[in-house]
Amino acid sequence: MINTKLLLASCIIIAALFVESIKSDEKDLVTGSENKIAVEKINESLAFIEKSNQEKLSGNLLKSQQYIKIAEIKLETGQSLLRSYLIKAKTAELENNLASIRSKNLIIKEEFRNNIAKLKQFKDNTTLSEELIYNNSLNNLESALSLINDAEKVDATVYSSNLLNKAYTHYQKASDNHNKGHYEESATYSEQSIEFAKQALQQSTNKYKEKENLRSNLSDIFGFTSDSVNSSIILSSEDVFSPQSSSIRFDLYPSLDKIAGTIKDYEDLKIEVKLYNNSFKSSNKNMALSNKQKDTIIGYLISKGINEKAFIEKKYTTKEITKQRKIEIILNN
Repeated sequence: MINTKLLLASCIIIAALFVESIKSDEKDLVTGSENKIAVEKINESLAFIEKSNQEKLSGNLLKSQQYIKIAEIKLETGQSLLRSYLIKAKTAELENNLASIRSKNLIIKEEFRNNIAKLKQFKDNTTLSEELIYNNSLNNLESALSLINDAEKVDATVYSSNLLNKAYTHYQKASDNHNKGHYEESATYSEQSIEFAKQALQQSTNKYKEKENLRSNLSDIFGFTSDSVNSSIILSSEDVFSPQSSSIRFDLYPSLDKIAGTIKDYEDLKIEVKLYNNSFKSSNKNMALSNKQKDTIIGYLISKGINEKAFIEKKYTTKEITKQRKIEIILNN
C-alpha cells in the first residue's frame, strides 16, 4: 500500500515540479539548482521504492522496509526542496509586484507633485491676472476722468455736452463696478468712457480752434466791432444803414462781403441778425423798420453765398428794438 502511495505522490510532485519549472525564470541559478536537486531526490526515492519491491519479492522483508524508509526520506527531502522553490518563486513574484507598485507609487507621487506645482502656478497666474484686471480698471478710471476734465477745460462754451454726458455716465458705471469688485465690467465701462471723452475732447478742441480762427478773421472789419460772449461771436455796427432807412451804406458793402466770405465755409454756424433802433419813431414803425433792415441784411448775405437755413428767426420785444440804433450779427457754433 505504501509503495502505491509513494509512487502516486512522486508522480504528482514531479508533474507539479515541471509545470513550475516551465513558469520559472531559467536565468535564476538558485531556483534552477533547487529545482534540479528536488527532481534528483524524487528520482532517488523512486529508485529505492523499486529496490524495496525487489527485496520484497526475494523474501527479504527487512531490507525492503529499510529501502522504503530511505525512499520516504528522499521523497520528503524532494518535497521540502520543492516547497522551498515554490516559496522563493512566490516571494520573488511578490517582490517584483511590490517593486512595480513602488515604481507606480513614485510615478504617482511625481505626477502629484507636478499637479501641485501646476495648481500653484495657476493660482499665481490667476492672482496676477486679477491684479492686472484691477490695475487696468483703476488706470482706465483715472484716464477717463482726466480726459473728461481736459475736455471741459478747453472752453465751457464749446464742448460737446452730449458726448461728455455719455463719458461721465459710463465713468460712474465703471466706478460703481470697480467699488463692487467687478473689475472686468469696470474696465469695459471705463474704456467706453475714455472713448466718449476722447471724442468730446477732440470736438471741443476743434470747435475752440474753429471759433478762435473765426473770431480772428472777423476781428478787423471796417465799421464793425467783434466780441465773444459765451459760445457766440457778435459783430456790431451802428453805421450799416443810412439814418432811419433800410438802405445799406455804400462804404459798408465791402465789410458785409468780407463777413459773408469768412462765414460761408462754416456750415454748422447758426446766424442771428438783430436790429436796435432809436426812439425817433413809434414802436410800430420801429418794429417795421427793424424787420425791413433785418431782411435787407439777410438777403444780402444770402446773395453772397450764405445758406438761408443758417439764419435763426427771432421776434423782438419793443424794449429790445428801441434800445439804440445798431445791428448785431450773432454767430453761434
